Amino acid sequence: MDQKYIDIVEEIKNEFPSFEVVDKKKSILMSLIFNITLMRLWNPHFMETYVTVMFGKVYMPNHLIGTYTGYQILRHERVHLRDARRWPILFELSYLLFPLPFVITMRAYWEYRAYCESLVVQYETYGYVYQGTIDFIVTQFTSSYYLWMFPFPKYLNKKFMQFLQERNIPVR
Repeated sequence: MDQKYIDIVEEIKNEFPSFEVVDKKKSILMSLIFNITLMRLWNPHFMETYVTVMFGKVYMPNHLIGTYTGYQILRHERVHLRDARRWPILFELSYLLFPLPFVITMRAYWEYRAYCESLVVQYETYGYVYQGTIDFIVTQFTSSYYLWMFPFPKYLNKKFMQFLQERNIPVR
């Protein structure tokens, strides 16, 4: 098991005592969400690729648990945990009621904050942020994977670039 993963889990548990990482495929809740929302039609990789935070738990595909990639993802998810603690009802509703336009805007706000942390983690790992990572993130916001939660790719790319420039983080 990767030491950074072990350390981040311990840090998160200190901040959120009821925190746990759950194998997503073993979760009845995640299976229900996947099936009830007909996710196989708009995000067929939800169970194998995507990590979900709900009610203080992180639902993660098993192949990521205990890995350095899992550590990187938990840095992103910790931002969501903090947002959920600060705005508990609004945060959870913004994900559960995703078809409503106001809620979509809030989801984009939460995800923007967490993906900024993902970019910081990439910088800490490699000394720069890869432009392809920014492109990938923008695609998440503007495609079916997140239900087109923010359909303005140029604006979003500009916001991420501003975030990186303010922190003197190079992009290659």
